[in-house]
Amino acid sequence: EMVVRVHVHRQTDWSGPLTAALVANLCSWCHATRPNVLMLVADDLRPEIGAFGVDTAVTPRIDKLAKESLVLTRNYVQQAVCGPTRASILTGRRPDTLRTITHSQPTYWRERAGNFTTIPQLFRENGWYTVSFGKVFDLRTSSNSSAEWICDAPYSWSESPVFCGTVLWSLDGKMAQKQSHATLTPEQEGIMSDRQIVNAAIGRLNGSTPNHTALPTPWMVAVGLHRPHLPLIVPQSSLDLHPPSSVVLPPNRFSAPKNMPLAATECAGGKVPEPGHASMELWEQYTYNNTTSDWNGWTGEINTSLPDEWAVTLKRYYQAAVSHTDMLFGEVLDAVHAQGDYDNTIIVMFGDHGWHLAESGMWAKCTNFEPAARAPLMIRVPGVTDAGVTSTALSEHVDLLPTLADAAGIAVPTCPRDSTDVKVCTDGVSLLPLARSPNTIVKKAAYTQWPHPFFSQQPITMGYSIRTDTARYTEWVFMSYAANGTHIPNWSHRCAREYYNDTAETANVAEDPARAADVAYHAGLLRLGWRVAAGAAPWPTLPPLPQPIVSLTCPTTNPGPSPSPPGPLPPGVSAGASRRCSNGTAQGNSSDTSCWCQPAVTKVGPTNNDWSDCQSLCANDAVCKSWTFSTSGGCFRHSTDHTISVEHTGPTAKTIWSGCEHPDTCPNSL
Repeated sequence: EMVVRVHVHRQTDWSGPLTAALVANLCSWCHATRPNVLMLVADDLRPEIGAFGVDTAVTPRIDKLAKESLVLTRNYVQQAVCGPTRASILTGRRPDTLRTITHSQPTYWRERAGNFTTIPQLFRENGWYTVSFGKVFDLRTSSNSSAEWICDAPYSWSESPVFCGTVLWSLDGKMAQKQSHATLTPEQEGIMSDRQIVNAAIGRLNGSTPNHTALPTPWMVAVGLHRPHLPLIVPQSSLDLHPPSSVVLPPNRFSAPKNMPLAATECAGGKVPEPGHASMELWEQYTYNNTTSDWNGWTGEINTSLPDEWAVTLKRYYQAAVSHTDMLFGEVLDAVHAQGDYDNTIIVMFGDHGWHLAESGMWAKCTNFEPAARAPLMIRVPGVTDAGVTSTALSEHVDLLPTLADAAGIAVPTCPRDSTDVKVCTDGVSLLPLARSPNTIVKKAAYTQWPHPFFSQQPITMGYSIRTDTARYTEWVFMSYAANGTHIPNWSHRCAREYYNDTAETANVAEDPARAADVAYHAGLLRLGWRVAAGAAPWPTLPPLPQPIVSLTCPTTNPGPSPSPPGPLPPGVSAGASRRCSNGTAQGNSSDTSCWCQPAVTKVGPTNNDWSDCQSLCANDAVCKSWTFSTSGGCFRHSTDHTISVEHTGPTAKTIWSGCEHPDTCPNSL
C-alpha cells in the first residue's frame, strides 16, 4: 500500500517541469493499480431478483453483491432479443446505429454499420487483458459467425473466447429432450453448459487452466451463462428452493392489453402465425412435455393463456434457473476473492433483456412491453459504491460502456449524429453520478424498439417506444433506408400507436380523447430522441408533429397483399408492371441491386429441435448450413442466397426496401 502526500504552496506554478514530472509519476502509480473488471451476464434474466424487490426470489449471492453496488431498478434495454441487445450493450450504441436488429445474416455491425469499439476492446486497447467465457456476445451472426472471428474475436479479446458457440447449447437442448423445462440429474448438472463455462472461468482466474500462464493484470473477465434462457434445465436442489405454493401468477395473465394493436406481439419464426399471436419462442421451439407436443393446440393467441398448472410449473422452473445462475455467479465471485483481487475489481451484473412470465398472457421476449424491456443492471465500483446504492432513476443498457469507462478513467465522447466513421463513442451516459446521488436525473426517458418482420434486415415497420417517469408510448411507423443502409423512420406514416399509463399496461389509451394532450406530448418526446433526453435539463419546446399523419394498416406475418409503401416506387418499377412470383408463396426481399421473390422454406429433415443436428443434414450446402432452422415440425432451410431458387422481379431497390413489397412487384408478399 502506498500513501502519497503532496504539499503545495498556493502560488505554485502548475505548468512547470517539476509538476509535469510529479503528475507523470502519479499516473504511473495509478496505472499499476488500475482495477480489474468482472462482467457477469445472464441470458433472458428479468429483474426476478431479491435485490430488485421480488420477495419470492432466492438469489443470496446477487443480493449480497447488491449491498456494495449501484442497483438500477428502472433499467431498460434497446431491443428485447439476444443478438441485437448484446451488440447494443457491448458497443454502447443503439440498434439503428448498429443496423443490428435481427438474427438474420449479415447482422455484424462491423460489416453493416462501422468499425465500432466494444467494451472489452476499449479496455484491451487501454492495457487490460480481456478474456471471455460462454455467451457474452451472441453466438450467432450479430457478432460474426465465422469460426476465427466468432464473438468479435480478435477485436475484443486477448485470447480466443471459450465456449462461445453452439456445442454446449446443443448439449443443453438434448438433455431437455426438446421440452421447455427439465430437472437435471447430478451427472447432467456436472456437464450442462453453465457448469462448464463457470469451471473454465474459475480455472483461468486461479491459474489452473492447462497451457496458460497466470492471468495478467489488470484483467477483464466476462462470464456469460445461458440460463434462465429456455430450456429451463435445473438441478433438483434449485427447484426445491421454489415449491409450487410459492409461485405467484400475474392477475392479467388471461388477457392482452385492451385496444392493443396486433403488431405489438408479433415475433415471427419458422411457423409463421396469424396476426395476434405472442410467445412464439415457447410454443414453437419447445414442447411442454413429451405427451403434449403441440401445447394442446395453444399458439400464443392473444387473450388466451396456458392452464394455471402449466404456468406455475414454467414460472417455478424459471425462478429455479435464476437461483442456479445466482449460485454459479457466487462461485465466480469466490474465485476472485480467493485470488485476493476482490477489493480491486469492478463488478457488473446484468441480464441481456427481460422476459414475460404470463403477464398479459405472454411468455418469453420479443416485445416493447415492460416485462421484456426492463432488465437488471448493477455495478460495483470499489471505493464508490461500497455502502450499496439503489436508484430508481431511468437508465439504459447503452449506459454500461460509458459507466465502466468512467469508473476506469477512460474518456469516451458522446456519438455525433452520424457516427459511421467514429470508432470510439457512445449513445449512452455515465451512471456513476447516481452512486453519489441516486435521485439524480441522468436521462429523462429510455428508448426501446422492435422491428416487423423480425427476421428481416430492413423491416417494413418499426415499433419505437419511449419510457418516461409516467408512461410508455409506442409508435409503429413505416421505414425507409438510405443507400448506405441508414434507418429512416417515416413518422408521418403510422400504422398503430400505444399509450400505457398504468404499471401493468392493461389498456392502450392512445385514442382516448381525454389523453390526447399526454399522447401528443409523448409522441413529441419520442421524436426528439435520446440525445435530448440525456441529462436533467427540462425538455425543450416540442416541435409540431408532422401533419397530416397518414394512418396505414400494419403489415401482418400472414402472406397476402401488403399496404402500398409510403413514397414512390423504386426507379424502374412502374405501377402497371404486374410482376408476380410464380410459386405464389413469395416474400419480398432486396439484395444490393434488385428486388426478388423468395420461395417458401424447404424441409430438409425430420422432427428435430436441435439446430446443430439440422445443420448436419445440409451436407456440403453452405447456404443451407447458414440458414437452417428447427421447429417441432422438422428442420427447414431458407433460400436466402439470391443466386439460388429465386425469381427476379424488379430493378434496384436497395434504398427503399418496402419498394420490393409493392403490390405491383410482389403482390403476394409481405
